[in-house]
Amino acid sequence: MRLPRPDGVGPQATKTYAYNTVTRATTYTMSGVSGAATVTYDDIWRGLTATSPMGVASTTTWHSNKDLAVATDSSTGQRSTTIYDPDTDRVTDTYGPAPAVCFQTSGRPVANPVATAGCGITPPHTASQYDGTLTGLQADYFTNTRNLAGVSHPGVSGERFAGVSPLVRGVR
Repeated sequence: MRLPRPDGVGPQATKTYAYNTVTRATTYTMSGVSGAATVTYDDIWRGLTATSPMGVASTTTWHSNKDLAVATDSSTGQRSTTIYDPDTDRVTDTYGPAPAVCFQTSGRPVANPVATAGCGITPPHTASQYDGTLTGLQADYFTNTRNLAGVSHPGVSGERFAGVSPLVRGVR
C-alpha cells in the first residue's frame, strides 16, 4: 500500500501487510520504520496481542463465554480493566492504566491499592450509569412542533395542555 507523500514532493511511504491464517497473525512493516508490528487473533478473530515496531506489546483478555474485552496488559506492567453490567453487557466501570498488582481477578482494584506493594496509587476510574435516576417514562411538551426548539412547556408529565403538542423530546 502506498501512502501519500508527506510533503507532496518526497518519496511515498509504503506499508506492507502479511497475513498468516494458520497462526492467526497479521504483520505489517512501513518504509522508514525499522521492525514490524504484529497483531494475533484467537479462533473467533478477537485481538489477543499487539506488538509495535519498537517492541511494546499488549495482551487482551476476553470474557470466558462472551465477546467482551475484560483486561488489557502492557509489556510495561500496566493493566486496564473493564467491568460490564451482568444483565445488559454494557460497560459500567473502567479502571487503569495502573500496575497489574493493583487489581483483583474480578478487574476491580484491590481493597487498599495505595498500601499494596508494587502499586502505590489508586487506579484511574471511569463510571457509566444508564438511566440511574429515572423512576419511569418522562416526556417534554413543546409549543413549537416544527423543530422542537426552545424550552419545553412547563407542566406535569402526561398532562395535556390546550394548543400544546404532546411530542416526546426523549426518554430521560
